[in-house]
Amino acid sequence: MKALPAVAALLLTTACSSNEDIETVETPQPAKERIIHFTAKMNNGDATRATLDGTQYNFVSGDKLYVWGTNISGELTTTNSGTSATFEGDLIYTGTGDFPETIDLNAVVKGVNDQILGSFADFVARGYKPSYTTGLASDKKDAVEKFSYLTASANYDFTSPYPCYFGTPQQQSAFVSFDITLEDGTAAGQTFTATINNGGSAVRSGSVKTVSDGGVKVQFTAAFPGGTKLDGATVTLGTIAPFSFASSNPTLAANTNSTVKKSYGNYKMTVTAYGQDQSSYFKVLSHEYSKTVEEILASLGFSDVSITGCTFQSGDDNITISDTGTGHKLKATAKGTSTYYVTGTAKTIDPLTSETVEVLPLYITFKVENNTD
Repeated sequence: MKALPAVAALLLTTACSSNEDIETVETPQPAKERIIHFTAKMNNGDATRATLDGTQYNFVSGDKLYVWGTNISGELTTTNSGTSATFEGDLIYTGTGDFPETIDLNAVVKGVNDQILGSFADFVARGYKPSYTTGLASDKKDAVEKFSYLTASANYDFTSPYPCYFGTPQQQSAFVSFDITLEDGTAAGQTFTATINNGGSAVRSGSVKTVSDGGVKVQFTAAFPGGTKLDGATVTLGTIAPFSFASSNPTLAANTNSTVKKSYGNYKMTVTAYGQDQSSYFKVLSHEYSKTVEEILASLGFSDVSITGCTFQSGDDNITISDTGTGHKLKATAKGTSTYYVTGTAKTIDPLTSETVEVLPLYITFKVENNTD
């Protein structure tokens, strides 16, 4: 053999004499999507389905089931209609390593008229949470179809030959139905914008139409996440002054429907004289009050009432007083507040001295407003 060049021999000697280990770095492999055809079943054992037929909740063809768990999710659909449903579709598994035999799964029913879940992609992007709209429904049935948040869960063994049974989904929405009678002359068929305020802000709003149902009424239903606390909640119809409901500021429990019944538009008259108030109610303006001013004062506890004059002082001129010869009659043609200076004689008992004192002349205020009691 010919002699190797010196440099080559040195390199060969160095390489052969090294005792260092050679480290191999493995590159992590990306997760591979695994498509799994999946079948799930549900029934309405507690009547809490996505749609309502009369008094019974039912599934309808086209309802979907959004399913998700750790590294797995997908959208299923049913062609059933009735009290139970079978959903089918594909789930996509994106985990690494061996596919687990059992997985905890969550599910939510998306009805065909749903307005709070959106597409499956939207639902996933929100962290599997609904997004309640500000809209109103025409009634409870309509509200359940639009605003239900029906959830369920299961631990499923993927080696099982049987469908996954999610049982009965639980309603997480709370509903408030309004039944408001309008007694101010409003006719059936008129349209208003109804607005619900809570905590000082408008939270629900929509167009509503008056109907004839034992009187002229406005009827609608709103939905809220279960656990919503009412805080100074009010309802406004068009330009009519708002009225309060749920004055105790309750918390709306999931899977409940509360009903608010009000007579909205009944008029209330408050008469204030000598530090005392008296209220009366009537339905339609204009209105001539059945009692005379003399009788009003008598009902406030005055005695020996004899009025010689009622002179308008300030306020709205739509509240008038006329002398009929047998008493002074009060007439209101619109809402407002008027103050009159009343002369004559009347007596009352002074609460401090228990003595009889003259109270006329004095100022009397008459206020007419919508009754929201």
